Amino acid sequence: MFNAASTPRVEEMPFSLDAYPGTALWDKVRAHITRCATDIARDQKLLETQMGNMEEYCTKLANTVVNRCHEAKVQGDKLSALTGIKKQAERTGTALDDLLMSLEKLDPLLPETEQLGHIGNVTKYPALTKLLAARRAAEEAAERA
Repeated sequence: MFNAASTPRVEEMPFSLDAYPGTALWDKVRAHITRCATDIARDQKLLETQMGNMEEYCTKLANTVVNRCHEAKVQGDKLSALTGIKKQAERTGTALDDLLMSLEKLDPLLPETEQLGHIGNVTKYPALTKLLAARRAAEEAAERA
């Protein structure tokens, strides 16, 4: 940086300042800052891209969750409708049992040709005679057990 002058003059200083090392240092600093700024810009661009991708993914995920919640609600509504149907079926079953018990009590009071156990009524009331026969068989099996 400092060089001795070959022939000092009276007006000149004995040493002169060489500008090259300072200029070279500033060039290196400028190049380093440029590289750093380029790296930062590249990283920021990459982060911007990744954030965009993440936002898109989150939006799709949120839409999927909303759609599945809606589907679950629809399925829940369908199941709640089935609960009403189940209750009505239970009431119908209870009413049918009551009706069959009443028929069994009334059957002996009818004339023999009109009783459900009569051979001629098997073809006249097939479902009813079959149902009463199955009920009697179940009652007999329960009594034996």
